[in-house]
Amino acid sequence: MEELFMHHLVQEEQVDQVVVELEEILQIQMLHQEQLIQVVEVEELKDFVQLQEVQAVQE
Repeated sequence: MEELFMHHLVQEEQVDQVVVELEEILQIQMLHQEQLIQVVEVEELKDFVQLQEVQAVQE
C-alpha cells in the first residue's frame, strides 16, 4: 500500500513540474506575441510618418 502511495506522490510531483514548464512556455509565447505586436506598430508608425512627409511635400 505504501509503495502505491509513494508512486502517487512521484506522479503528482511530475505533473506539477510539467505544469510549471507549460506556464513558462506560455509566458514566453505571450512575450513574443507582445514584441511582434510592437514591431508591427512601429512599422505602421513608420509608414504613417512617411505618408505625412509625402503629403507635406505635395502641399
